[in-house]
Amino acid sequence: MNLVSGSRLRCAFGLALFCSASLSCANDTSAGGGSTAGSGTGSDTTGGSDDGVDETTVAEVTPDDGPDDVGDTGGTTNPPPVCGNGTVEGVEACDDGNDVNGDGCDNDCTETFDSSLWQTTQGGDAALREAGQGVAVGPDDEIVVVGYIVDELANPDIFVRKVDGDGNELWTVRDDVSMGGEDRAYAVAIDGAGNIAVTRETDTSPASADIWISMLDPDGVTVWSVTVDGPAAGNDGGRAIAFDNDGNLGLAGLVRAGANDNDIWVAVYDSLGVEVWSDTVAGPQGLDDRGRGVVFDDDGALYVSGFIDNGAFNRDVWLRKYDAAGSEDWTVTWDSDDSADDAGFSISRSANGNLVVAGISPVLANNQDFWVGTFEPEAGELQWWKRFGGPAIVNDNAFGVATDSMDNVIVVGFKGFTDTDTDIWMRKFDVTGLELWSQTIFGAGMDNDEARAVAVDASDNIIVTGEIRDSRNNDGDIWLAKFAPE
Repeated sequence: MNLVSGSRLRCAFGLALFCSASLSCANDTSAGGGSTAGSGTGSDTTGGSDDGVDETTVAEVTPDDGPDDVGDTGGTTNPPPVCGNGTVEGVEACDDGNDVNGDGCDNDCTETFDSSLWQTTQGGDAALREAGQGVAVGPDDEIVVVGYIVDELANPDIFVRKVDGDGNELWTVRDDVSMGGEDRAYAVAIDGAGNIAVTRETDTSPASADIWISMLDPDGVTVWSVTVDGPAAGNDGGRAIAFDNDGNLGLAGLVRAGANDNDIWVAVYDSLGVEVWSDTVAGPQGLDDRGRGVVFDDDGALYVSGFIDNGAFNRDVWLRKYDAAGSEDWTVTWDSDDSADDAGFSISRSANGNLVVAGISPVLANNQDFWVGTFEPEAGELQWWKRFGGPAIVNDNAFGVATDSMDNVIVVGFKGFTDTDTDIWMRKFDVTGLELWSQTIFGAGMDNDEARAVAVDASDNIIVTGEIRDSRNNDGDIWLAKFAPE
């Protein structure tokens, strides 16, 4: 393929229109979408409950202002460096003096390459916006993706698809639970027997939605389902789900507590769908507080990530450990040195037991960057954190995080070129926070493309889902891809 100077190339095979930053295109074979097991992802649209946090027990963790190998690697600066002048400046990872993509240093001065093994897309019936929100890998490396797909009446329906390791569709479930309302799946988890747990939300009226939890067998047949309605009978939503070693489910999301007031919701259900315990957490200002990620340890303790809202565009990353009985062990809030809009959107647990949280951290009022940090599990002590963003003074976002067998950290989300043009962005770090590689995928429409969730299979291959757009309009398709680890 010939490289073209001065622009990002467009390429298309079949129904899929997209290419990576190294200009490698992929065939569209089948599709699906979703979020990492134990993680919530995607853009929130609903949410709240009441039980407050005792602020005197919350440990405050501040960013490390030390060397770059343990602290902030720098976000987007203003004014930005000059990409293409042959000199590495500011947040530039490289600058080879040209504006050619695919030569190892892209025209936004980020190092990138393409390790994709396959990529697929799936559109709906009304040429409107669809997205993959959650993804999980089963015991035989089969993949289940969840999200939402729009029907011919322009209503979002729940989408669940299982594919084999090569991306071939095994089965698909589309579910209009609300019978004409808006239904979306946000997260999925798979146990050792291949059973599939999904958390989602479904409309109960034009102004109300309930958390919906369901268990499917390996063939996609529903075994049981339960709903949760918050105290204000408003918009409630599940955002994250994970299995423990005994088949119990840990969940996180939000319940509506009142007008403009969402509370963090956390619960554990047994394998039959019976609630074991639940908790709601209200932030200090009674505003928009949300649980976004969950993961268990080997002893059945549950770790939950999310954010609490302090008002005035000032959110903090929120991280809590519950013991197996549902009692709070510790809580940490994390606020960057900019003291603005920080949020934790996803959590993973590495083989060495450390917790990895990813989300956003601001640089300027209109410029949020990727954020990722690791915390030790005994008291939530911050070990290292990185903030990084593209050169443009626009938002970059980390929606999903996963760890592999070598304790490497994979973060996915998007980087912005303009307010209306974002590209899927993936970055891999080693256990110390050293960047190993970066990859970029963009749709042919040069519009808003996003990765929402990530999972890792037994061979450390990386599975990512999200949304990709073929044209500059509101028609986004569910995107699913598999990448080699190196």
